[in-house]
Amino acid sequence: MRSPYTPGVGLEPSYLAGREAVLADYRQRLTSAPLHGKNSLVTGLRGVGKSVLLKHLATEATAAGWIPVVREMTKRSNHEDELIRGLLADMALRLKGVTISRQHQRIGLGERTEKVAEEFDLDHLLRIFDRHPGDKGDKLLQTIKYVSGIATQLKYQGLVLLLDEFQILEDTGGQFSLTLILDAASRLQSSTTCAVHFVLAGLPTLLGKIIEAKPHAERLFPNNLSLGALDATATRQAILEPLKLAGAPDRFAPDLVELLVQETAGYPYFVQYFADVAFSTFEHSPVTRADGENILPEVYAQLDEAFFAGRLYPLTLKERAVTLATAKIPAPFTPTQVVDAVKSFGSDANMGTVQQYLLALQAKNIIYKVRRGAYDYALPLFGRFLLRCLENEDPGVTLRKVGQT
Repeated sequence: MRSPYTPGVGLEPSYLAGREAVLADYRQRLTSAPLHGKNSLVTGLRGVGKSVLLKHLATEATAAGWIPVVREMTKRSNHEDELIRGLLADMALRLKGVTISRQHQRIGLGERTEKVAEEFDLDHLLRIFDRHPGDKGDKLLQTIKYVSGIATQLKYQGLVLLLDEFQILEDTGGQFSLTLILDAASRLQSSTTCAVHFVLAGLPTLLGKIIEAKPHAERLFPNNLSLGALDATATRQAILEPLKLAGAPDRFAPDLVELLVQETAGYPYFVQYFADVAFSTFEHSPVTRADGENILPEVYAQLDEAFFAGRLYPLTLKERAVTLATAKIPAPFTPTQVVDAVKSFGSDANMGTVQQYLLALQAKNIIYKVRRGAYDYALPLFGRFLLRCLENEDPGVTLRKVGQT
């Protein structure tokens, strides 16, 4: 039997557990959105299911009579032209098949005006974009308004733009992709004739980033759908409901389910990953806790290589050593605790030096600022991974050099 679990990036689980309240809240927001236009944020660590939730929000938008446009930001999106073209292409795809009738002035033997039909596609939107005066921000704003207008003419409520991995966007190198989107959201917010609702999804640092880029941005995005780990009840549902849907409700013994709840800490990606390995490894039924414990070392080895190692290994040796040192202290941790942890390896590092490393690790999305003077890992269960790394290597030599210039 094929595994009913779907570990991966943004893959749709057969059963979405623990997000009922979030979806119900969003349905209510969509009801008031045509009048109030309040935008939303979806924030959370890697692996909590932001991308999956975004797809469900798009489904909710469709059911409520909106046209949803989902797009994932990439580093290429930091080039204004790439960002704009991608957004226009996605909007054109959502309205594929629509024909636009417009007036066309024909000059020949006799000048006259006639109606021509024009297909609603990317080329059409690019012409609309180029036709509007102003800078790229003005053009993008007017084009979004145009698409929203077409949507309402077609009896839709309006347009919902759902932008994933939004923390990737930044204003750098003469390119202002982040500002383009935030300005559009700001200017559309005050429009009483244009129904456009933005949903931005990203890491927990997202709200701070957009506030830094645009003062008072919290007023643009007052609805923060903050995703965390599932509670124990929802975690059990995420494990057991897919088995029921697959016709194998008794495949996992209750004690194995409790082991999976414990080991995954309720993070959806790990729930899918551990349950998939347990389902695929054993052919007998029920699979027991003892079976699960036997494969845990192999599961963690695979998980470390597939999920965690790619974040740690690109760091410099000193950044990596400081990161490993944090495994010895409980998260969230303070700079003072990190200094003490680093010094425990014989380093002469001071507060200024350690804070520079913390800033570097924050920029590389290894940690994020929970509140003033407190940091946590940007990846769930990352502390456990670091402890496993400490069992296999001694960062002491590099740590002793942390305080050196």
